[in-house]
Amino acid sequence: MTNAQQWLDKEYPSGERNNINWLSFSYKNLTGELVLTNWANLEEISLQDSEITSLTIINCPKLKQINARNSHLTKLEGLPVSLIGLNLNSNQLSGDLEMFSHLVNLESLSIGNWDEDKIKQGIYNQFVGSLQPLQNCPKLLYLDISNTDLNAGVEYLPSSFIGICCYAELRPNCQLTKIVDKLEQFKKIEGKDAREKWKREQQSKSIQYTSQIEWIKK
Repeated sequence: MTNAQQWLDKEYPSGERNNINWLSFSYKNLTGELVLTNWANLEEISLQDSEITSLTIINCPKLKQINARNSHLTKLEGLPVSLIGLNLNSNQLSGDLEMFSHLVNLESLSIGNWDEDKIKQGIYNQFVGSLQPLQNCPKLLYLDISNTDLNAGVEYLPSSFIGICCYAELRPNCQLTKIVDKLEQFKKIEGKDAREKWKREQQSKSIQYTSQIEWIKK
């Protein structure tokens, strides 16, 4: 295995980076932490099937695509607002979806789990909580949250969606099963106006339910 940062600094000296618009760390037996700083024209990164565990992005203003599918990321920081596509399927990231809430240009987000062998070993993305932070991503068209523990907030998804992947077969006891039916219902609604109406109805029901719970607790 080769340290990813050392490989990068050797292959791309700091004075030769301005014209680079694509970087691939895939299938190179690279490992460790990686920091990308001041890549002025970088538009796409591939970390697919790598052993890299951490990615930090600093001042990469034109970055549009990150493909880190089936890697070993446990840390991801500095995602720029310029991102359009982000594939993090089958990694080891955890937490809620606030880390994506600033990505106003995002069109495709994949954070699911598809590697059955890794899942059996307890190695998979452990995203939890609500989908609500994604309401700040108005251009989002495609979402993959398969086999995760996200369990609420369908009514806050952007109405622009074309595709939502929400399978739970590889983790039948995951929290996602609580909202699969509602996700499927949302997918079948045609037209932005119809979806907006459905979302308002669901949000109203959610508020009423929360109020009832709080009243009972008193």
